[in-house]
Amino acid sequence: MLPCRSRRLRLLLRPAAGKGGGEARGRRRGPRREHDGLEDRGRDRGKDRDLEVLWRPWGVGMAGRAGRGERPGRVVIQTYHPDHYAIQAALRGDDEGFAREEMRFRRIFQYPPYTRMVQLLVRDKGRERARDLAAGLANDLLDHPLGRAVRITGPAPAPLERLRGQWRFQILVRAADGRELHRLLQAVVPPNPGWDLTVDVDPQQLL
Repeated sequence: MLPCRSRRLRLLLRPAAGKGGGEARGRRRGPRREHDGLEDRGRDRGKDRDLEVLWRPWGVGMAGRAGRGERPGRVVIQTYHPDHYAIQAALRGDDEGFAREEMRFRRIFQYPPYTRMVQLLVRDKGRERARDLAAGLANDLLDHPLGRAVRITGPAPAPLERLRGQWRFQILVRAADGRELHRLLQAVVPPNPGWDLTVDVDPQQLL
């Protein structure tokens, strides 16, 4: 935190999110917060996580820290989707309205809790090999007779496509009945594939 005794500071940027405490007298504007993962369904719980972040002190609540001086402060949220219901719900403090819209979206596109979901994440140091392995696995799922009873999305690059030196591709498999998913995966997914494969049932995040 920089000393601000002269009150000449108009914009304060903090690189560490979620840190509380401290104030700058005369500070009028809090940090800029960017939210443009809202349209990315690579994260099953992406929108409720975005809303959670916006409601934290690091989000809209940061305006209180920006306004501790004589004049009120404000927080700038930068987004390409200002009319998105997650942004609007956060600005209004409308958690019930957000829940209604999010559940409607999930019902239409068959995301949990209206279905069970499994994420198959393939990792490899080579991008093409990771992509080809994921594509082969997806084709095996689609070609299997049990594959007709489930929804298969992908393969596609994971939102964090490269992490710790490995390229990452994911497949999402969804079905109303978890037993159908289990039978399909048991029939198709090799128990020891010889390459890096993670099977995540009911994943909490898809990054």
